[in-house]
Amino acid sequence: MAFLTSLMALVFAVRAVPQAATPDVKITYRTTALNAKAVLKDLSKVAGIPLTTTPTTADEVLVIRFKNEPLADAMKRIAWAVEGEWKSQGEGFVLARSSEIVHNEERRELALNIKMMKEGLDERRKSLADAQTFNADEAGKLATQVNALVKRFNPQEQNSTFWREKDKLQSAGPLGRALSRLAILFDPEELANMPTQSKVVYALDPTNAQRRLSPAAGDIVQAYLDEQSVWAEAAARQQIHNPEFNGTTYSLGDLTGGLEPLTRDKFGKMLLSVYRWNGMLPSCQFELQIADKQGKVVGRASTNIMPTYAKLESFLTAKPPADAKQLDVPAETAAMLKIYRLQRDESPIVESLRRKLLQPEALDPLGFATGNLLMICADEKDAQMVVDLPDTMLESYFVDGKKFVPDWFLSRVSYPYLEKSPEATGIGFRPLYPASEREHRVDRSALGTFLRRYAQGTPPSIDEQASMALSLPRQSENGLPNTLRMGVMRDQLSTPDENVLRFYGHLDDEAKLAAIKGNLKLSQLPPGCKEDLGRILSAQYVNLNYVQPTGNQDPEAWNRFYNGIYREPTEFMPDGLTASSYLHITVTNDTVARVPQRYVGQASYGAQTMTPQDMAWQIFASSRTDLFPWMATQGQSVPMNKLQYGSRAQLQFTFQFTPQIMMSQALESLDMGDGRYYTLDELPEAFRKQLNEQIELTKKSYANVQPGQFSPNIHASPPP
Repeated sequence: MAFLTSLMALVFAVRAVPQAATPDVKITYRTTALNAKAVLKDLSKVAGIPLTTTPTTADEVLVIRFKNEPLADAMKRIAWAVEGEWKSQGEGFVLARSSEIVHNEERRELALNIKMMKEGLDERRKSLADAQTFNADEAGKLATQVNALVKRFNPQEQNSTFWREKDKLQSAGPLGRALSRLAILFDPEELANMPTQSKVVYALDPTNAQRRLSPAAGDIVQAYLDEQSVWAEAAARQQIHNPEFNGTTYSLGDLTGGLEPLTRDKFGKMLLSVYRWNGMLPSCQFELQIADKQGKVVGRASTNIMPTYAKLESFLTAKPPADAKQLDVPAETAAMLKIYRLQRDESPIVESLRRKLLQPEALDPLGFATGNLLMICADEKDAQMVVDLPDTMLESYFVDGKKFVPDWFLSRVSYPYLEKSPEATGIGFRPLYPASEREHRVDRSALGTFLRRYAQGTPPSIDEQASMALSLPRQSENGLPNTLRMGVMRDQLSTPDENVLRFYGHLDDEAKLAAIKGNLKLSQLPPGCKEDLGRILSAQYVNLNYVQPTGNQDPEAWNRFYNGIYREPTEFMPDGLTASSYLHITVTNDTVARVPQRYVGQASYGAQTMTPQDMAWQIFASSRTDLFPWMATQGQSVPMNKLQYGSRAQLQFTFQFTPQIMMSQALESLDMGDGRYYTLDELPEAFRKQLNEQIELTKKSYANVQPGQFSPNIHASPPP
């Protein structure tokens, strides 16, 4: 009851406008996107009284259309949109936001996240209740479906239907059922409170770096072992196997893996990783790994827990009525949508917009697409409007770039980031997650510095990149800066790992020098670096390597690491970083060639930067598909007929955690000169000489290799 009372007080507060002191004037004013401080400065001139903001409300980005609107009503709309309250100050008013309002926002956000997590868990709970008992008949049916799906597998097709069917079949198998049973053990509030973009690992017998699973998970393990025995028999009868394509075997994960029975005496450990995403809807990805006594992973599955995806997909793909009135999308808005969607376009309107995007302090980027379209809707309806736009609203869904339907747009623009005003008249929206959106909003001055630097002819150094990264929110929390960076640049440079970039930015000069000249103990890292390293190690996927002394190769040890649970950081570092862990940084400067981003069929391949050694292997492997059959697969061979040439400064980070386990990360700064393209024969003579030498060395190193020796088991991934 106290919570409801607080919310009622909040509703009253944000609507309260001191009517008696408000001049009886009507105002006319419009803006497609301007911060609240500037808006109120303009309105002060229009209304004839001082209207100001406090630091808590000054940076809200507002889209406003007032036409002969009474000042009191206009102030009421603004207060609702920014979740603030007007307070008398001298002869005018100040728009403030109290700590009580902020606390209520945070509680409301948490309640909403809990509700959505509960919806996802309830849906999974229902699907388990509706599932048939996993007996021999059910296992046989599943095996038939799996075999039919495997026959349709083609890695060259970006077919989302295939992957949805694969996920559906996975959830019906023993490992998928076990994963769902484990997921519904969680309280939705625990999931809603998890850190985002960071993995939390659970186990029945956890290390100090892991969390303990509910005791009920023990019964789930036994049910899995029983069902796995039934599945193994059915899979053997129908001879299920991983698909092959052009001589390469592709792994479809637990769909075709884990075909052997696992008895209790051979069962080793179960790890459950939970990774909470930032995205259109709150969601958590669960990954389950089952290992035998030797630590080898014999089963792996993953699933997402989120509000009904079918409902979301239906909402996003629905079309307006065929006879609905359509309006033209303004040219500048269409250009903004092209930039947002990374569609290459060198037309004058796009070039003009790029120049405007370099001035976010004066021309807020949220106004070019969503702000413009909202204004068109308000004009069409002749409606009063106040909308508070968060940075997540740079894109405008439900608009194809040419035509749009105003009513249809307004009925959908709020989903999933905005809340619609309860007012019966006019147009009003505000952030659904106001406190979070404010916390991660990018400072427009820092954004301007960032964009203008990347728009210059010479690329920023690694130190510049790191410094700018620390002035901006993390990309996982706000994608606006990086989206606009790619929009204003002539060439699409790769996006560095933000955690590695911030890690380097937090290193002081003394620590950098120590890591470059020798080894810097990880225990001596500055506090900011330790947080960034924690994020790197708790990412969804961590690129760890197992190193063995030269001449003392142990294939079994190598296999136990790469195919075992010991590759999980919380397993091989059960108590956190060891005292002997260290960092070494290697600095290199070399000449490189670069293949631009390319499209092969429906697939997109990012730009690739290559040294002569990298190019030599590509050229050799493409010419010897008898040795490397996967190179015959469409898109695997890199074309060498369109190349840029330039220099690369690179920092290679080697994190040595144990004598055998290490992690490599890299940051780089590329300078492709004037950006012109060359053929292979047009590259500088010195570079071509190095390339030819490397090709000969590569030929010698593979001289005794026979066809069939390289047939890797490639893990197939769904399309992006």
